Amino acid sequence: STGENYENIPGANSQNYWPEAMNTSRYYRRQVTGQCSPKFSNAVFISVLSKPDQPFVQVKSSYCKYDAITLSGNNTQLNYEWYDKDGNLLRIGSSYVIPKLESDLSLSVKAVNSHNCRSSAQALTLYLDKVKAGFTANTFLINKGEFVQFTSGATNANSHQWNFSEGEGSTKTNPVKYFYTAGIKDVKLTVISSTGCRDSLVMHSYITVSSPTGIENLTKSGFSVYPSLAHEKLTIETQKASSFEIYIINWEGKVTITRKVVNLNKLTLNVENLPSGMYIVKIIKDRETLTFKFVKQ
Repeated sequence: STGENYENIPGANSQNYWPEAMNTSRYYRRQVTGQCSPKFSNAVFISVLSKPDQPFVQVKSSYCKYDAITLSGNNTQLNYEWYDKDGNLLRIGSSYVIPKLESDLSLSVKAVNSHNCRSSAQALTLYLDKVKAGFTANTFLINKGEFVQFTSGATNANSHQWNFSEGEGSTKTNPVKYFYTAGIKDVKLTVISSTGCRDSLVMHSYITVSSPTGIENLTKSGFSVYPSLAHEKLTIETQKASSFEIYIINWEGKVTITRKVVNLNKLTLNVENLPSGMYIVKIIKDRETLTFKFVKQ
């Protein structure tokens, strides 16, 4: 009954009764029929409480990688249950803290009122900003006073910040850089998205700027690299024992092999596992650079 008048429940004729899903608060009582007039039990009132509205937790369209994020419920009179994408309970509380966002993240949240009634779940997805730095160069070996054309391969980039390890940089997307000092140059690119998120890429030992005088002196010291078409072995040889550094660099500017040589006049490198293609051999001795090219067959 929802008031004073009671109605029989069809099929409810056993000693115990379990109401089905209820939408309305109502009274229940049990009637016992025997030889005498029917007897009625005391009335029990079962309240059907309203569940809270689905929560509204605000999230941004994207976040920067490694951001610390606090998600908060919109009603201070309610408590909240936070779940991972598999439905596992993470936390009960008005807020949920993500110390460092490293990838896209899916969550859900339910509001809970003082009667412990739960709302339907709000699905939340936190997306990482897709800004990503990347670049190539048209050459990795030049003489002093020559230039390199850099081409950005960045994604979702709104602006570029280049650093060429000579105390100057550029904000152009695809800059041209003249190098005026000999040596091995690192190149760094930082890109910034429209939302202010950043990503950086540093290519170490990316550009070799040779001094004609320096190469001439090193050539006189008797360095040689052979064979020019290598299959399994590559040999670096000098006329006298020396200490120097060796870098094998592929066409993308990535260092594939490094060696520090101390007081030797011949070194054989195993290049069998290198992919086929053109490679540069950098030999650094006394802060000067000698370069060779070879083809891995």
